Amino acid sequence: VAEAVGSGGMFDVEVVGNVLEVRDGSGLIERCPECGRVVQNGQCRSHGDVDGEDDLRVKAILDDGTDTVTVVLDDELTAEVYGGGLDDALAAAKDAMDKQVVADDIADTLVGRAYRVRGNLSVDDYGATLDAVEFELADDDPADHARAALAEVGE
Repeated sequence: VAEAVGSGGMFDVEVVGNVLEVRDGSGLIERCPECGRVVQNGQCRSHGDVDGEDDLRVKAILDDGTDTVTVVLDDELTAEVYGGGLDDALAAAKDAMDKQVVADDIADTLVGRAYRVRGNLSVDDYGATLDAVEFELADDDPADHARAALAEVGE
């Protein structure tokens, strides 16, 4: 991650790391029907007061030991992680009378696990963001990583 961040951005990069946190603005969100930006409190930054359209997304902090990056999952990848689509998320939020239940379920699934992420990485004043096109559990064996790290230290 540090190498990709240091480059200022990269297309089609793959990183493996642990999800440390699922950020606010994850789960069930609303988007502006005009520009697609996230709507907060019924307000779009570009279009003011709007009737937001429901959507799903995840913003997660991924750490590979060299640096961190904010990974953004679109609605399709979020649905895979959540285990259901927009209608399922809306139903769960309605049952719980709280939209946060969707983000909490996603966090319970992701945090503390290692994932392999592929996508386009950009760096700006707010840090590094990786817009994911692939997101899957890393099938790497931690023991292999430990042996490799010990061998590297022993050199």
